[in-house]
Amino acid sequence: MKAQTEDLYRERMQRVLLFVQEHLDETLDCARLADVACFSPCHFHRIFSAMTGESVAEYVRRLKLERAARQLRYSGKPVALIAGQAGYENPESFTRAFRQLFSSSPTKYRASKQAESVHSILGINESGAELPEVQQLNLPLLRVAFVNHVGDYWSVGTAWQRVITWAEGQGLQTDSLRLFGLPYDDPAVTPVGKRRYDACIVLPDDFLADRHASDPAVRLKTIGGGAWAVMTHSGPYQRLEESYARLFAAWLPQSGCETRDEPCLEEYLNTIATTPPDKLLTNIYLPIG
Repeated sequence: MKAQTEDLYRERMQRVLLFVQEHLDETLDCARLADVACFSPCHFHRIFSAMTGESVAEYVRRLKLERAARQLRYSGKPVALIAGQAGYENPESFTRAFRQLFSSSPTKYRASKQAESVHSILGINESGAELPEVQQLNLPLLRVAFVNHVGDYWSVGTAWQRVITWAEGQGLQTDSLRLFGLPYDDPAVTPVGKRRYDACIVLPDDFLADRHASDPAVRLKTIGGGAWAVMTHSGPYQRLEESYARLFAAWLPQSGCETRDEPCLEEYLNTIATTPPDKLLTNIYLPIG
């Protein structure tokens, strides 16, 4: 397959993956997804499986079960409700499917993961660190250009370089724009090679894209909107999970807030290109309702 054709196929498949995650609770049959990708329905399933390593049904099922795992870990929703939202009519069939993926029943998974988070917090507190300062605010909708990445979160540099190169080609001063990351998946839930992440640059209100400087991997959308709990992580990105643990296991249970079913946001207030790792500042946005 020629490089140009391969890039086109990957862009069309990325379009499908983004469509699935944005319409996860709708009917997602091969005919509908083939139309999104502009592939022949007759051959779409083979193309999807060859390029992702999963069938359409397996991919949708995994995303729903991984979402269920996050709900079990971070919310107090009843198991039956979580099962229904994952597409299972009864808790028994949900338990079988969940055990197949996570080698644990939903109830035991919830108990072990919540205890694990509390233990992490206790360990942090014993070391003398303070619990996080959290602000609640309304975040307006932000129009962004983004490149999607699937794989290890420590390999997102290519996505960032691509969206920044595109923005510079559009005549934007990238050092003055807000930078957001959307890590869709919890590292404690989703395998390394399947984690999804969007590298996003907030666009000026009056920005009009120049199609002659287009890149098929760069797409536009809106993020934000609604109420968010925000805490600032200080230090290297490798320790972001410690701040997530404080936010979810220490602040959230006593806050009286419930989380919305959408990913957290990470706003990078400075970057490793110009800042030592111990001086990095990252705002973590938790969607609340």
